[in-house]
Amino acid sequence: MPTLQFGEKIDNPLERLSVYGVIVNDKKEILVVNVRGKYHLPGGGIDEGEDGQRALRREVLEETGYEIMDLRFVGKANQFLPNASVGPMNKLGTFYSAHIDGLVTAKSADLDHVPEWIDYNKLMESTMSEFQKWAVAQVFDYAKTT
Repeated sequence: MPTLQFGEKIDNPLERLSVYGVIVNDKKEILVVNVRGKYHLPGGGIDEGEDGQRALRREVLEETGYEIMDLRFVGKANQFLPNASVGPMNKLGTFYSAHIDGLVTAKSADLDHVPEWIDYNKLMESTMSEFQKWAVAQVFDYAKTT
């Protein structure tokens, strides 16, 4: 199955391997990171020599203060971002579902990242990137069938 590509095509974008977590609590709320008023799934770039699951565990801890467990592969999707801070980019996203294993610290290491739990409808109506919304929908669609 080909990887889905979201966003308007950009010529010669910087490509960045990224990993994100769809983390849902018992109330069916999704853990997001609020960065200056825009929601993002916790996650980010995969460092050299790091596998996706290790990168996701590191990113979730840095951005939210939570440790995660029970990672399950959801899928891959990419997003063109014409106005990324480093210039035009295509984020090559791998997505996992996960559960919270515990709170390590109540503060994010990233001062402009505020962790929040929000409901599905609010997230889907937000300005979150389309490839991240797609991953959340995959997790919720799967949960409906099990």
